[in-house]
Amino acid sequence: MELTFGQFGENLTTEGFHEEQVHIGDRYRIGSAVVEVTQPRMPCSKLALRFGLPDMVKRFWQSGRSGIYLAIVEEGELGSGDAVEQISADPNQVSVADVVRLFKGETEDSDLFERAMRVPLHGRWKVQIQERRA
Repeated sequence: MELTFGQFGENLTTEGFHEEQVHIGDRYRIGSAVVEVTQPRMPCSKLALRFGLPDMVKRFWQSGRSGIYLAIVEEGELGSGDAVEQISADPNQVSVADVVRLFKGETEDSDLFERAMRVPLHGRWKVQIQERRA
């Protein structure tokens, strides 16, 4: 199926901003705004309804493309074609994809788990990762 911009309810669509390469806590300047990576996107049952596919949440998870939530650190203006410039990197280097792997139980990497517990991960991700690991 062909996917169009905004079809997943995203507010911002980018190129070259991938879950494997973007880390929780990294900060970026886009136009005059500054944003921080806060967590992966968690698909919900509304996604299946929107696409008319009962297995859409499963497909979403299997794609490895969770999407990325950003918090606005400094308000500003941005527009189509603006560069996405990394201005700081979180020292723990836990990618958005790493968080999803930990959440899904696809890795038992203790070092990664410890680093994930130190990043500024928003929502209930840390609690849920801890519960699944126990």
